[in-house]
Amino acid sequence: MEGAPPQDKSKKRQQEPSVQEDKPKRRRTSVAYLHATWFAWYAQEPRWMAGAPKRQRSNAKQLVALMKLFVADDLKLDPCTADYRDQVLAFGTKAEEAVLAFLNAREIKSRGSTAIRKHIHALYMNGALNDKIARHLQLRRATRIHDPDRQDALEPIVHTSP
Repeated sequence: MEGAPPQDKSKKRQQEPSVQEDKPKRRRTSVAYLHATWFAWYAQEPRWMAGAPKRQRSNAKQLVALMKLFVADDLKLDPCTADYRDQVLAFGTKAEEAVLAFLNAREIKSRGSTAIRKHIHALYMNGALNDKIARHLQLRRATRIHDPDRQDALEPIVHTSP
């Protein structure tokens, strides 16, 4: 027989698998912007009546509570005014800008509401939001915050050393 000797098939199987490059993750859906979640919470049909899944309602409630900390100084919403929905959208946009600036200062580049909720919640658990929470509680006690949403304010996280 002339030519190359027959190749051993078992050698092919024993070869190291080629190193594959990691593909970047792809978004499955479009990004849910923070101001859209804020607007849906305040200006659309109440979540408990809309039949939204429980997890979605819970995530929106947590995100809105955390976003309020970033606009506490100006939070004055009155559902009886004619331009209530415009006010809600303006506050939502302002809160979104403040949250994104806060996260960018910590080199967090997320934009979607679920990812941002997770990042802010982690910062909350580390006590990074305690100053904002204290300011929010102070304004609430002084009745300088007019908020139609009745949910309780967040409490500061106190870390004790072992």
